[in-house]
Amino acid sequence: MRIDRAALADLARGAAFLGSGGGGDPYYGLLLAEAAIARCGGFDLIAPADLADDALVAPCGWIGAPTVSVEKLPNGGETVAGLRRLEALMGRRIDAVLPVEIGGGNGLAPFVAAAELGVPVVDCDGMGRAFPESQMVIFNIRGLSACPSVLTAACGSLAVIETDNNLTHERVARGLSVALGGIAHMVEYPLTGAQARQHSIPGSVSTAIAIGKAIRTARTERRDPFQALAAALGTRASIPIA
Repeated sequence: MRIDRAALADLARGAAFLGSGGGGDPYYGLLLAEAAIARCGGFDLIAPADLADDALVAPCGWIGAPTVSVEKLPNGGETVAGLRRLEALMGRRIDAVLPVEIGGGNGLAPFVAAAELGVPVVDCDGMGRAFPESQMVIFNIRGLSACPSVLTAACGSLAVIETDNNLTHERVARGLSVALGGIAHMVEYPLTGAQARQHSIPGSVSTAIAIGKAIRTARTERRDPFQALAAALGTRASIPIA
């Protein structure tokens, strides 16, 4: 699937819904992704099944206080800087990226890097919504390590995190994000293609796009957005909406 500007706007809307207030405001992520489309062209969204077993897949997203991101803008290069450092640490190029969480602004986090690095975004994530702490993702539940992890900030600061467990990783990364102004970008849980297939939440990006499209078209056609959401999610409303 090729992601164009219309699909990006639907993704931002759907990610905001799935975040339920978490994951940061998708507005600035949408602006950065739209600028990347104008500069580099569209993005490819691929299924986890399309990954080679030995592919290097990098989940990424923002860590810190979502309210800070409203006032403290990114410089646009944090994601690429973190991924380039991960490539140096792993000794190979990254083959694909994915959102560590689909909720809120983090649902859009990988798309700028996808355009800049010329790699696809995988249609999956680590939770299917937003989460408060990075050890809450399915990758940790399945026993995978968050490290090596790379934290980057708008000021240009960069830190590589290596810890013996994922809870410690979260505590270190959280403290660094506070020291860097309250928000930073983080690349974590580097995966092989086989691990991404086995341990991620599949279809979360396309689900967010479907949710956003359902809300948009219902509003345009003056239909009930709750009924449209129920149809997009494959369920039904148990209580009629007046």
